[in-house]
Amino acid sequence: MVISKRVGPSRSDQLLLALVITAALNATAGTGMAADLPKEGSFTTTYIAMYNEQEVETLPKRYAGSFDAHVVHLNDAGSGFLHRMSGRCIGAGGNINDEGGTKNVGQCILTDSDGDRVNVQIENGRERRGVTTTGTGTIVGGTGKYAGIQGRYDYGLDPLKAVDKSLNTAIGHTKGSYKIVSPAQ
Repeated sequence: MVISKRVGPSRSDQLLLALVITAALNATAGTGMAADLPKEGSFTTTYIAMYNEQEVETLPKRYAGSFDAHVVHLNDAGSGFLHRMSGRCIGAGGNINDEGGTKNVGQCILTDSDGDRVNVQIENGRERRGVTTTGTGTIVGGTGKYAGIQGRYDYGLDPLKAVDKSLNTAIGHTKGSYKIVSPAQ
């Protein structure tokens, strides 16, 4: 069995990530606060993901692995649900064919500027290497102003050229809706 391990981000990569997130948040109008968040609505976002992954070859050309991603969402309207929210997604999966098709599952916690959170379960995959990874996010709950939230979104994710092998980057887009089914506590 061949084991391939990507080393986690170095201190300089972590600082770069912090600078990119800070620049993205400072460059956008509005806030991540959702004090006036409607009880239900639709949204589209653009997001950046920076992640590392570990893979183990289970059979020739077949891999199982895990990922750990940091994300920043910006609502395409410039304000509203998920605007300027940062998060972390952790999951696992593997390839499903020799052409680089994948299937992954994971959990994400997204946090706004007040510290209130949204919990999302994700599933994604692609048919082969070189095509957009697509998936669904199921919003399963939250804290603070997001208590009782439920929803769903579809998303796509495309890799960006990596500076080096220690950290992968990607850009994606979401489209979905949410509903708060019980009042925030």
